[in-house]
Amino acid sequence: MSDVPFGKLLWTLIKHRKYSLRGYGLKIGMDSGNLCKLVNGDMKPPKSRAHVWAVIGALCPTDLEASEVIEAAYKIHAEELKIKWGIK
Repeated sequence: MSDVPFGKLLWTLIKHRKYSLRGYGLKIGMDSGNLCKLVNGDMKPPKSRAHVWAVIGALCPTDLEASEVIEAAYKIHAEELKIKWGIK
């Protein structure tokens, strides 16, 4: 499992597919400001696999790329639950 943050993985995919944030936001029907917030870590990634896929699917990620991005999204939410529940 990768320790690379969700936003950095997402930006890497977008950049390697030669999209700008605005261009990719238009392609997937997402506000480019919100996409920028996702990339910069100012907005939490989607909680469900389907919603993460809605963000990355148009990039045609490899299985490895997709699983890394999905795991990075889950990791953020898992860490929040650990804090909330007092788990170390």
